[in-house]
Amino acid sequence: MIFSRKLLKLCVIGVILFLNPGMSAAAPSVTAGRPNASAPFSKKVTNDSFGSYSLGHNLTSNGRTLRRRQWTLGTLYAAFGLSNQLSVGVSPFVWDAFDMFNLMARYGWDLGSTSRLSWDVAYFKTMGGREIRSEGIYCPTNPSDLSKCRQWRPQYTGFLMEAFSVKATLSERVKDYYRFHSTLSYFYYFDDRLPFSFRMDPANGDRFTFNLTTLHELRLNPFCFFNYELGIWGANYQYPYIHTGLSLNLQKYRWLFGFGVSTTFSPSFPENLKQVFVGYDSRASIHPEFEIQYFFQ
Repeated sequence: MIFSRKLLKLCVIGVILFLNPGMSAAAPSVTAGRPNASAPFSKKVTNDSFGSYSLGHNLTSNGRTLRRRQWTLGTLYAAFGLSNQLSVGVSPFVWDAFDMFNLMARYGWDLGSTSRLSWDVAYFKTMGGREIRSEGIYCPTNPSDLSKCRQWRPQYTGFLMEAFSVKATLSERVKDYYRFHSTLSYFYYFDDRLPFSFRMDPANGDRFTFNLTTLHELRLNPFCFFNYELGIWGANYQYPYIHTGLSLNLQKYRWLFGFGVSTTFSPSFPENLKQVFVGYDSRASIHPEFEIQYFFQ
């Protein structure tokens, strides 16, 4: 796809600039292991006292918002700060990989010197999905009524879904180098014929999902952050899922590079009830936690 080539080109340019600081903005001055207050690291890129450029994992937020009139462009999201508390954006990755319109917003504010509360809302709707009929005899798993069998089944060229989500995240800076986030989220699916892998399989007909996930951020140094994610996905499902993931973020000047992966799986989901979806099945799915972002003034 054309847009995929553009994403690849952006990645290559980002790596070149990251490895060649002379081609980017002037390096921030660092004193005693901390960025100088007038340096781009602390003032021009992030208003987060923890020092991270990241906005969190795909599922678990870290509560950070962009500064007023600041914007960022990258593989995972393109976003703009309407104020210091409110950011809006879209995900180029979701748009390109899933052919899916999406719109996201986050509002966050400090509760104190170490605590923060934020709300995220998002909307997703696929734009394509052409139906193809595959000939043959197809029946449900262990059918009780053979009349449900038919001579064809629908297949599609891509995902088919429409959903919205709401998240509430409480963040606490426990140590100078460690921050903890807990996210309570709710997803509702208007259409889940062929959903993305975060839907998983409720096995009870529920069109919604309640989830509780956590994110642990560890600052190794001002330019390197380690993240660990763990929680319960689909607490209302017949067979709830475990969600966990790891990522490493490298940041320098106005660039952020994130490398990681997360997975959602259910050890208790019966094999005989397993369904196959687009790129995953009822028992487990894998999600990339990869991003390259550039932050503009």
